[in-house]
Parts: sequence; structure tokens; C-alpha cells
Amino acid sequence: MLKAISTFFILLLLNTSLFASKTVDSKIKDVTVYSQYARITRSVSATIASGSSELILGNLSTNVVTSSIQAKIKGSATLLSVSFQHNYLENKKVPKQIKVLQDSILLSSNNITWIKSQKATLQGEEQLINTNNKLGSTEQGMTVEQLQSLTKFYRERMLAIRKSLYNLNIDELELTQKRTRIQSHLNQLNANNRAKQTGEIVLNVVANASAKVNVTITYLVQGAGWTPVYDIRYKGIDKPVNLNYKANVYQSTGYDWSNVNLTISNGNPAQNNNRPILNPIHINFFTGQAVYRNTAPAVNMAYAGAREIKLYDEVLVEEEVSAPIYTVTTNQNQITTEFAIEIPQSVPSDGKYHLVAVDEYDLAANYQYHSVPRLDKGAFLLAKVSDFGQYNLLPGQANIFFEDMYVGQTQINPNVSSDTLLISMGRDNGINISRTQLNDLTSTKLIGSNKKQTYAYEIIVKNNKGREIDIEILDAIPISQNSEIEVELIESDDAEYLSDYGKLSWETKLAPGESKKLRFSYSVKYPKDKTVSEL
Repeated sequence: MLKAISTFFILLLLNTSLFASKTVDSKIKDVTVYSQYARITRSVSATIASGSSELILGNLSTNVVTSSIQAKIKGSATLLSVSFQHNYLENKKVPKQIKVLQDSILLSSNNITWIKSQKATLQGEEQLINTNNKLGSTEQGMTVEQLQSLTKFYRERMLAIRKSLYNLNIDELELTQKRTRIQSHLNQLNANNRAKQTGEIVLNVVANASAKVNVTITYLVQGAGWTPVYDIRYKGIDKPVNLNYKANVYQSTGYDWSNVNLTISNGNPAQNNNRPILNPIHINFFTGQAVYRNTAPAVNMAYAGAREIKLYDEVLVEEEVSAPIYTVTTNQNQITTEFAIEIPQSVPSDGKYHLVAVDEYDLAANYQYHSVPRLDKGAFLLAKVSDFGQYNLLPGQANIFFEDMYVGQTQINPNVSSDTLLISMGRDNGINISRTQLNDLTSTKLIGSNKKQTYAYEIIVKNNKGREIDIEILDAIPISQNSEIEVELIESDDAEYLSDYGKLSWETKLAPGESKKLRFSYSVKYPKDKTVSEL
């Protein structure tokens, strides 16, 4: 029996010596940020032992998407397998910031203890003086000089004690509040430190002899992404639109990205990549009460290779001062576009937005004023950009600047089927627009079993600017969703009419100070015992 146990331990020791395990720290080399997730590339050099061994890349984020891990190894070794695991047992060193806060709390507590000791001594002295003062007042035969001396001593010493106690109370309160604030911050840091587990990627490798290898690991992490934001600048309707394309990058992976090669990608690994499957569509009688509703989709009536760019820091720099050139290389592959930032970037793991310049374009644009007085009496300047697909834009918020003056914000939406992108450059208060219902042309009549209502409207546009303008006016009449409801356009004042959408559009030029009236009317006929409503 003893011999069998000895043999078992000898075999166990031999197996342990043959299977070595080594933990190494890797460095983040490249980061590609998607609209959701980020791809991390790490590299490390290590010496592995002969035979089978484990190479553990420790101190990683726990947000790793395990199915995305890829590993490459260069050197005289063969990679057998790759796996991911959490490390719950690693003895973490106390962070320097926590140690500083602990020392501050200890110092504050010691100072508070010393203040309490001083207060106790002064309060004891005060009590002793009061007791002796009572005893002295009961004694017979005190002279006037003795009584005056006792009174002076009592007054001076008691005032000094009270002043000292007052100052000590203030000092104690300040130290107590300071210690409370430090303790609250320390509790938060300790909670984060305790909750922060670490991830590890384990590589099983085999080598014929001890060898030095270079390992490259790539994987996706959750808790990271970016959103687009734009700065739009223009100096007049005869100038192109300057568009600065930026990315608000965020990450809360648990580890800072310090001086990494950063790439912004418009891809999204989180999206559903399963093809849609069309199933049979069944139809049957509906036994409930029929409800008429507008089932037509909403329509916006306003829409019926590698390249290198150079961007400069936004800080104004004199020409003679050399400044680093911010360079971005745009790479288009079959399904995504990537913007590689040539200058190393740093993004802390704080979950906050950090602005990164992506691209800059001068967009050739045609300008036209646009108004929908049915919804808003304002006139908006539109920049119409053709062939916008080459700019790889995504939907996002844009800040508008006219001659370096901030005008406001707008939205850029390139997800349209039109070949022209419309960018709203803001409201122009130099154009007045009104829309009123003409009561004398509005009427209701009964025709047999039907009711016919007629509506008429007048739009007045006035150009108060010092130059000619080109403006587009949009309005609409209802579209019938029921065969019993008849809608007829009576007057359009030469508007272009799209019956499928009920859209009326006028394009007109107005000289400085000129005004123009536009009228349209329509009728709605329906059974008089029913009520209609616009949907």
C-alpha cells in the first residue's frame, strides 16, 4: 500500500514537471471601436518550456466575448487550444490611491483624538476653577484685593478656556467632515476594487525545446462603442459646406486604453446576421369590429477604396509654429468602412464620451430655403448634397456654425433612398411666412345622403432679406383610406401635386422685399351619418 502511494506521488510530480504554467502580462497594441463592442489586439513575447505548457495572458477585462478570441503564435511552438477563464483568487495589490486615502483617514482620526484630549483637559480645568471659586466664596475674611485678584483670574482664564474650546470644536468639526468625505470615496474605491475580477486567456502550447515565442491575441469586448457627431460650417450659400466628422468614443471595459492605435469602424458585430426567412401568410375572417386606421408608412416629403486625409488640431496655431499633423486613413472593405487614426490615442475606462476626429469634407452643395407652414411657420435653409454615399456618414447629431458663430443643432440622416442628402442649416428669421384658413371659401353642404366639406387656405411668403431667395413651400391635403370618402383637389395655384402622398409643393424665387400669395383648396365628401378625421 505504501509503495502504491509513493508511486502515485512520483507520477504526479513527474506530470507536474512536464506541464509548466506561466502567467504573462500583455500590452494592448490596437483597438478597433465599432458602434457596439470593440476589438482588442494584444501582443506579448515569452519563453516557453519544452513539452506541453500553459501560457496565461492575465489581467484582462471580464467583458471578453469568448467566441471572438483568436490567437497567433510565432516561434518554434505549436498552439493547441485557446480558452478564457475568470480569475477570482489573484491577490490584488492595494492601489496607491486607496493607500493614500487610508493614510489620510488615519491622520485625521489621530488629530481628532488629540483634539478630544485637549478639550477634556480644558473642560477639567474649567470644572476645577468653578469648584475652587465656590469654595473661595464661602471662606470668611477675604480682603478686597484677594477678591479682585480672584475675579480677574476667573475672568481671564475662563475666557481663554472658552476660546480654546471654541477653536478646538471648529477644528474637530472640519476634520470629522473631511474624514467622512475621504471615507465615502474610499468605500467607493474599495467596492470597485473588490468587484473587479480579472479575465485570463489560456494558451495550451507544445514545443520540442525551450523557445521564445511572440503571441498576438484579438478579441471583442462589451461595454465599448462610439456614436457619430458632426460640426457643419458654412460661410454663405455660394460656398461649400465644411463637415467635420467626429466620433464620441466610450468604454467601460475595466482597463484604460493608453496610447493605442485606434480605429473607428462603422461595423456592428452585435447586429443580427441571420438571413430572414419568409413564412406563409395566412388570412381569415375577423369577427371583431372593424377599425379604420392609417397603415401607410410615414413618408418624409422632403425626400420623395483607401484614402488619406489630413486633419489639424482645432487649436489655432500660427503658420510658423510646426504642429503635429492629425492623419486618418480611410479603408473600405466589402461590408464596413474603417478610419485608422495614425496618432496614438488614449481612452480611459470611465464610460464617458471622448471625442476623436475621424474625417473632414468640403461638400459641394446646392442651397434652397424650405418651409412647411402647416407644421412650422419658419423658413429653413437646406443644403442639398449629391452623391453623399462616398462620405460613409452615419445618422447623428450635428452642430451648425455660420461664419464661426454657433447657430444650433440639427440631425444628419443618410439612411434615405434618395440620391440627395438634405441638411438643415437652421432657421432664417429674415423670411416671414403665414398660413391662414379662408373662411369665405370654406363651406359645408349636404348633397343627398352625403356631406361635402370644402377647405381653402392661403400662404403668404415675404422676403425681408437684401438678396433674392429660392424657396420651396410644402403642404398637403388628406388621402382617403376608404372608398366612401372622396377627396378632391379644387385649386392648387400651380403647385406640383403628388396624389399618392397628397403632397403640394411650390418652388418660387422672391426678390428683396417681395411677397407672394399661394392658395389651395380641396373638398371631402362622405356619408352624412358618419364622421371623418385625419389620421
